[in-house]
Amino acid sequence: MEVPILDKVILDNISLSLGKKHFDSVITQAHREIEKRLVTLNELVQKDDRENLCITAHGLKGSSATLGALSLSEKCKALEDLMTGKQAKEVDQKEIKAMMEELSLVANETIYEIRNLIEQGGSIK
Repeated sequence: MEVPILDKVILDNISLSLGKKHFDSVITQAHREIEKRLVTLNELVQKDDRENLCITAHGLKGSSATLGALSLSEKCKALEDLMTGKQAKEVDQKEIKAMMEELSLVANETIYEIRNLIEQGGSIK
C-alpha cells in the first residue's frame, strides 16, 4: 500500500484542534521548514557530514509525521536508517546521494501539496 504524500485524516484532526487561523499558520510554517531542511540536507550530503545529516533527517522525520506528511517521514527514516545501520561506515557517497534524490523528490511533492492546501485557504479535500 502506497503511503500518502499528505494524510488527510491527520490534517483534519490538526485543523479541528487548532481552528482555521492557527491551522493556516501551521501549514505555512511547515512549508517553510521543509524547504529549509531540504536545503540543509543537500548541503550536508555535499559536505559528507553524516552525523548532522542523520540528525537533520531525524528532525524532519518527526515534524513530517506530526504534520501528516507520511511519505516524506518514511523517506527521512530510510535515510536515517542508512546512516545508522550496522554498515553505516561502509555506506558510500553514491548511496547517500541516491537516497537523498528520492527524499528530495518526495519533499518537493509534499511542498507542492502543502502549497495547494495553502492556496485553497487551508481547506482539506
